[in-house]
Amino acid sequence: MTAIVLYRVMSKFQLVLGIICVTNVWGQAPNGPVVSPRGVINAFTQAPAPTTVASGGLIWIKGLNLGPVDTVTATDTPWPTSIGDPAIQVMINNRLAPIYSASPSKIVAQVPYEVTNGQVTLIVKRGDVQSRPVRFNVVNIFSSVKTADDAGYGAADMSTSGNTILMRASGLGPVTPNVPTGTAGPKDTLAAPRGAARALVGGALADVRVTASTDRVGEFDVAVDLPATALPGDVITLQIANNTANRTLYQRISEPSVSYLAIPTGTPDLRGFTSSDLRPGYLGLAAARADDGCYPSFVADVANKIWNKIDSCLTTANRNQASPFTAANEGNALAAFVGPPAADASTGVSNKLALYNPAKLAMSVDLPATAALIGSAGRGEFSVIIGGTPPSAKTLDPETGELKDGGAVVIGGAGGGGFGGGGFGGGGGAGGIPVALLTAVIDLGDGIKETIATPFAFAAGTYGVLVADNAEKPTKAKLAIVDATGKVQATRDFPSGYVPLIPAVQPAAPGGGGGPGGGGIPGLPGGIVNPLARFRAVAVLDATSRSYVVISGTTDGSAHGFVSFPVGQGIAKVQPLPEKTFFAVCAAQLRVFQLDLSRRIALSTASSSEIAIKNPCPAQGFATFDWNTQEAAVVTLPGSGSFNATGNNESELNDYVYGANVATANRSDTLYVFDGVTNSSFRFDLPPDVQTFTNLSSILQLNAVVGLATNRVNGDAGIVYFDLELASSRLMPTPEGFATVTIASVFPDTRKLIARGTKANNAGTNYLIYDLVTGDLRIIDNPPGVAFVGTVPAQAPAGGPGTPGAVQTPVLQNFNAKSNTIEAVTYGADRKQTGLMLVRVQ
Repeated sequence: MTAIVLYRVMSKFQLVLGIICVTNVWGQAPNGPVVSPRGVINAFTQAPAPTTVASGGLIWIKGLNLGPVDTVTATDTPWPTSIGDPAIQVMINNRLAPIYSASPSKIVAQVPYEVTNGQVTLIVKRGDVQSRPVRFNVVNIFSSVKTADDAGYGAADMSTSGNTILMRASGLGPVTPNVPTGTAGPKDTLAAPRGAARALVGGALADVRVTASTDRVGEFDVAVDLPATALPGDVITLQIANNTANRTLYQRISEPSVSYLAIPTGTPDLRGFTSSDLRPGYLGLAAARADDGCYPSFVADVANKIWNKIDSCLTTANRNQASPFTAANEGNALAAFVGPPAADASTGVSNKLALYNPAKLAMSVDLPATAALIGSAGRGEFSVIIGGTPPSAKTLDPETGELKDGGAVVIGGAGGGGFGGGGFGGGGGAGGIPVALLTAVIDLGDGIKETIATPFAFAAGTYGVLVADNAEKPTKAKLAIVDATGKVQATRDFPSGYVPLIPAVQPAAPGGGGGPGGGGIPGLPGGIVNPLARFRAVAVLDATSRSYVVISGTTDGSAHGFVSFPVGQGIAKVQPLPEKTFFAVCAAQLRVFQLDLSRRIALSTASSSEIAIKNPCPAQGFATFDWNTQEAAVVTLPGSGSFNATGNNESELNDYVYGANVATANRSDTLYVFDGVTNSSFRFDLPPDVQTFTNLSSILQLNAVVGLATNRVNGDAGIVYFDLELASSRLMPTPEGFATVTIASVFPDTRKLIARGTKANNAGTNYLIYDLVTGDLRIIDNPPGVAFVGTVPAQAPAGGPGTPGAVQTPVLQNFNAKSNTIEAVTYGADRKQTGLMLVRVQ
């Protein structure tokens, strides 16, 4: 057995995993080039692997022995596809890539325009020796703006000419005229992206000109004329053909700034709060909806200290909606229907809407017919659904009020600063599957007629459908190949003794119908069942290997394994898990995690095969299935540890799968991590003076996980930061004078974590800004007369808990990562609303 030595080399936000091994393990000489499995990143965004780059975009390749001690650099254009001695070459999907520079630890190269979209493989050759392949993703357009100091966040790398800022970008897609791979743009006829360019600074539209750089390969020169409202610290948004680049700042600011606007006396209690998606502090506010369907409404511009009461009636179709306003995604405007609402809301709400734009007067727009819904159409525009048979969609330009035919509605997505992780769910989607197959009864005889997984496209004109004799506990199952009507064309048998595993069902909430766990479609009456809810078998289709894997077990429960069906000809094969190792079927959802860099899937494993809902659901390791080799492997946790596979205790982040144990009720003291690239696991120890943690959330851009550090009550110790790349943890403590903190959001483009601190005895709250790079903390002072921000902590009414008439103060705040701001309603010590607060985060 050959030993493998693993070691890690740290850079500012990157982990270079160097692997030194012998030739018969890696197929390369000890002194050959080694590319870290996570070593290919977008040169401008610096986002961690698995990275995404546009064809024609620039990449950094990190590793060991990639080039000579003295860096070699291309001296002219076009860039060479071979550089140095011995010759260094980069192959992307077997196509030579132009190289700018090569050193022992880094190569800078361009992705050829000719590389097709999708997951690609990269190999570095040095002389006669080549590295192992690594993977990254290539798309047609992936707009990327260069940041100062190549940090990947913060201020843009820019220069200034008068009122114009000049930035550098890459990955802006095809250009006219064409620019060959490895060359800079032409100087006689400037090349420009084919996709329309759009720019905003601080949410204000700005004139923008984009051309291919005439002296830098793979780059674009972006000239933005600053709007009159631009301020240092404003976020720059650049879009090419609806593709939004990484957000950067117009200059840095050294300190957060706070603006405050007092709410006029006599204003009713606010219950609804809608923020402009990009314009800081531009808010639509509403009090409780009246019996006539109208909301007392207001529009405020906090930075400019403007408060406007809306005299007209604003309304919505949904009487339970807190605010009548809709924000335009990637824009600055707000829109609302003008009421009172139509008597029959099923046919629409109103034939008129109001537009509110921070740079213009309010505008009224007459619609061609009664409309039912306002949504966002992207690029700062709205989409309006007009009633009729069939309904139609209109796109609304908030700058002009012009209505145009067409437009797709995006519900939600505007504002906010979410930062949670996520997993890869099993079963696939129903996209492109004939509706008839979702409800068809496919009878294969012998009692096998229950469809248990979402159908999938099998081959031209045919579909694969998992069918069993029982949807709850199958004893027999087959894969049926059917046509679009459900007519059976062929069947495939499961390996002897194996059937699909069916996870247990979470008990339905009282009331059934569309309630949680009831299997209904939200908003539909009870009894109307979502046809996908009955598909509970867990299966995954891989288009590259043309295989369909079903998570399976033996009928007697003695063994679990991956059953793989070839899409095409061939028989199913099983890759069993080791003896007494099973998939963790004690959770309500058997989660499948897709590991892009290693082309594997992973599931948590347990020591019991009992299918029953448990919390905690103890898992002791991970089982993986390799799409390339069609083989399974199991990795156990260090020290015979276990984690809870229920809910968000288990999640995935950039091919790291993590899970927390249960030390006490809903709290953990150990975080376990499975590295899907190295196929190994490790554990985190908590920082000193922290007993447990809870409420985990992931930060995609940093390969990090954060949670509330807890001793007696949640958040009393602060926030614990788990760095998955460095396998280290640190504490961001609760500041003196505060009893607890809660995590509100993360602003990845400035590397800030936003929290709210609560003082002892609920005497007041403040916003806290933790710097995720330096660990520094800024406590945001409340304006005079303000004790609470965003909401008022719950307080038992005078008559005790449950007293009739007690009203909970709503949460009226927004943490907007797109504008790098916090917006909130403020309250005094008497718990009454006082004003509006805007924090511009540095």
